[in-house]
Amino acid sequence: MSPTPVQGEHDTPYAAERILSISYNAAMIPDAIRSRLTASPFKPFVLKMGSRDTYTVNHPELVSVSPGGRRMILWTGEEQSVDLDVLLVESLGDAKNNGHGRRRSA
Repeated sequence: MSPTPVQGEHDTPYAAERILSISYNAAMIPDAIRSRLTASPFKPFVLKMGSRDTYTVNHPELVSVSPGGRRMILWTGEEQSVDLDVLLVESLGDAKNNGHGRRRSA
């Protein structure tokens, strides 16, 4: 008796489209990060990782991206940093207002 194949996620008719979508997004994230870091004026943003961790980039000078674009160092405190694999970033989002919004006029 031969084993019955188990239908997995990759056996669905849309599996190829999903894989292409993931590959396309993975290729776009490094470019999107660079674009946000060089935007003028700079707007803080959030990196959402595949592990569900989030990291806020409050200033472009707190980030160093490797020449190849695969690694990123983000300074999160005075003497604390995080070494991130850019390909594990799932999405970018705008950071919530951190109190540096408009000031009231007198």
